[in-house]
Amino acid sequence: MISFTRADILELDKAFRTPLINGLSGFRSAVLVGTKSVDGVPNLAIFSSTIHVGANPPLMGLLLRPAAARQHTRDNIFASRSFTINAVRRSFLSAAHQASMRLPADESEFDRCGFTPHYWPGHDAPAVLESPIRIGLTLVEHHEVHCNQTTLIVGAIEQVDIAPDLLDPDGHLRPDRADLVCCGDLETYYQPAFLERFT
Repeated sequence: MISFTRADILELDKAFRTPLINGLSGFRSAVLVGTKSVDGVPNLAIFSSTIHVGANPPLMGLLLRPAAARQHTRDNIFASRSFTINAVRRSFLSAAHQASMRLPADESEFDRCGFTPHYWPGHDAPAVLESPIRIGLTLVEHHEVHCNQTTLIVGAIEQVDIAPDLLDPDGHLRPDRADLVCCGDLETYYQPAFLERFT
């Protein structure tokens, strides 16, 4: 075993420490988060920090980087109170990763990365038309994580679009059939596989 104490970790070079710590939580879903600015510019960013919050009522969470970091996603969610979460297929992974680039606020990652905005009636934030799982959410709570200045966003699920072959008759979702990708750290991607379902 290779062991690190907290003191060891804090002494590590940032280029080594960042992927190490980011990878400790294991595989996480790679998703594209869609928002729209107050000026009407669609925004897209890649995230690996979504969590299930609850099924009744249906809620999902999204952890945002510190507010000091220039983040259009954060600004747009607080301004419009709406956002989308979109699954990433392997076939468009390279384009999805490019959504991590820093663009001016008046330029859309949808255009730059080649994705098509999809809107539901009454929901301001754009989803990704090419995604096999699209979720529209409305901001209901946010919680500041003071120890590192991140923010946990809690969204109410308002709309869900799922490709028909990904949903079993009993309600179980089968993302393995969609060729979806997951993250191991900030820039490394993997593919999950179905193993077994227990009673």
